[in-house]
Amino acid sequence: MPEPADTGRFCPVHPGVPAFEVCTRCGRFLCGDCSVFREQAWYCPACAQRMVGLFAGSWFAIVAGISAFVGLGCAPLAALAAVLALCDLAMIASGRSAKGGWKLDLIALGLSVVGLVIGVFLIQRLGMLGGAASP
Repeated sequence: MPEPADTGRFCPVHPGVPAFEVCTRCGRFLCGDCSVFREQAWYCPACAQRMVGLFAGSWFAIVAGISAFVGLGCAPLAALAAVLALCDLAMIASGRSAKGGWKLDLIALGLSVVGLVIGVFLIQRLGMLGGAASP
């Protein structure tokens, strides 16, 4: 945690305690006890709590989730979703991505597998129908 800067500002929750940072979202001054470091920025506890959700994650996770859903009707998008989700999980494991996206990545992987299975089934089904129509 950085040392308090000589800003002349104090924590509103702990009067007399110098602030060393400002909340990125709301602009409230923060002391060491009131600061939460999340996704490369400092937040007050209230703003940090608002940021955490069931599907909070990186753009990789969000695009993977959307692609996986659309991939239920389009197998190539399901494959793209699987690649994006696996890339994001690898980045989470190495510490280069927000940890909140792992749930969305797993959902995207599950949906992409279902989309790929549907795609393979439809291709096989169309192949059988095409072969039966030939003389």
